[in-house]
Amino acid sequence: MNDEVVGRLHPSLRAILQLELARGNKVVEVTQSDWPRPDSLFVCLNFSFGRRYEEFGEAQFFALQDPRYWGDQYSVEEGLQILACLCGERA
Repeated sequence: MNDEVVGRLHPSLRAILQLELARGNKVVEVTQSDWPRPDSLFVCLNFSFGRRYEEFGEAQFFALQDPRYWGDQYSVEEGLQILACLCGERA
């Protein structure tokens, strides 16, 4: 895992990530890129989210469910930062 990139995650996304890692989920991709905007951050987990994290209101939930890309995601700052999970199993 790229700790520098993860350290730059919005506090809501970082909190969700920590909860997911504590329940056994694993990070499979960490990317900093210019998509969808310059300095975008993307973190992807191996398993579906264990639950909905409604207590982190700044993080918007979206169910993409497209196996070509990923399953569910939380994003902030109009998609500048995304925490996603692959389609499929739960940890």
